[in-house]
Amino acid sequence: MDLELDDFNTAFTSSEVVEIPLGCMGGGVIYIRALGRADVTRFRNLCKEINTRTALNIITNPDKTTEQRDADLDNAEDYLLIKSLCDRSGKLKFKDNAHFKAWSIKVDNDAVEEILKGIKEDIIDGLKQQKIIS
Repeated sequence: MDLELDDFNTAFTSSEVVEIPLGCMGGGVIYIRALGRADVTRFRNLCKEINTRTALNIITNPDKTTEQRDADLDNAEDYLLIKSLCDRSGKLKFKDNAHFKAWSIKVDNDAVEEILKGIKEDIIDGLKQQKIIS
């Protein structure tokens, strides 16, 4: 039996889906999936850009440093949410940024914080399982 690329991707993403129970907004659960290598690399590069931009702003424009860093961090959080929120089967929730923005307007900040905490805990658990951190 030949294994098609779509079969592999489906099997991989469905085995990498994590359920996060929410305490706010009436409870319930939300699903996230592990980030692929390309998404992790893109996120690392985004973090480096944020740090570089913050360092430059401290020197060149200290009055706007905090405002720019907050905007950058919001964008980084949005990236994580867009790339990880999925349904039970691992299919991503958002087709594009406009679809995400429509969702984010309706969602309470407490829920977003819980989701981001779940993503962080999942990343840390994954690193521990890979023996990258102890």
